[in-house]
Amino acid sequence: MDLYHLFGYLSTFSTVIPIVFGLIAFRYSLPRHKYFLFFLLLGFLVDCSKPFIHNSQYGQYIYLVYALIEPLFLFWYLGRVLGSEKEKIKSVTRIILIAVFSLWLITLYIVQSKEIKYNPPFDMIVSLGLSVNCVIVLLKMSRDSGELLKQGDFWFVSGIFFYFFCANFIFGLMDTGLLKQIWFIQNIIGIIGYAILARGFWLVRLSRIKSE
Repeated sequence: MDLYHLFGYLSTFSTVIPIVFGLIAFRYSLPRHKYFLFFLLLGFLVDCSKPFIHNSQYGQYIYLVYALIEPLFLFWYLGRVLGSEKEKIKSVTRIILIAVFSLWLITLYIVQSKEIKYNPPFDMIVSLGLSVNCVIVLLKMSRDSGELLKQGDFWFVSGIFFYFFCANFIFGLMDTGLLKQIWFIQNIIGIIGYAILARGFWLVRLSRIKSE
């Protein structure tokens, strides 16, 4: 088994770690944390389906649709962390979600006209946008709280930032011959990211238990 497949399997099943922690913390979780768990479950199912749909036309559609669902959910989540009750943040989040959907349609039309299987321009732009958004959220959290490392949301946002900031350059290599040779790096990034998310769910559970 080569590095491509070995780290691919490790990355896929490392998703189970935060999912298990999320299930343990479920009764203590806020709605946004429960939705995050469902999002991870969806990603896990998509990853598990790859061996069966990778070379099919349906597989291509599933990848492209999931590539839209992922940033839509993560931008929504970051907006909730910033301030779910603030109307201005809600309005900005709605604008971002509309912009992401519009960008997906535009870039999808461009890459489909070139018969490209994935959507590298969209992946690169949204990963950069998510990285910047995460920095903004982390800065706000650092100003509003003195116990940042004990907050589950801090670790969720840090995990999102780590993954998309590190993997951004790899997204630009989609549909290139080099991608398969270095894809194991993206898988390693994913494994570390899932470990960070697991830490987040664990702290969600601990913080709610202590508050009861």
